[in-house]
Amino acid sequence: MVGYWFEDFKKIKALLIIIILLIIPFILRQISLGDLEKAPTICIYKNITGRDCWGCGTSRAVISLLNFDFKQAYDFNKRIVIVFPLLVYLWFKWIFMNIKILLMKKNSTTTPS
Repeated sequence: MVGYWFEDFKKIKALLIIIILLIIPFILRQISLGDLEKAPTICIYKNITGRDCWGCGTSRAVISLLNFDFKQAYDFNKRIVIVFPLLVYLWFKWIFMNIKILLMKKNSTTTPS
């Protein structure tokens, strides 16, 4: 009995993860780059040294790419040509992994009478 509940819980969790992963790009497209540029940085390296780290500008670059502004994305962080394809790969991998969980059949063990 507990096994069936656990399998249902795993499927509900997988469905929620799929929904969240599919919504994330749409939410990121709604973020204004102007608001991001006005906000103070949370980068510890930049706050201490005053210089950009390798990751500075990645959030703005991803948002620019989602808005199909490739030049601005590259200007924000040149490493986005490596990071963004990896992020897309992981995004698809997590979606398909959870779809696989969602489509799994229930365990066919029978309970003794």
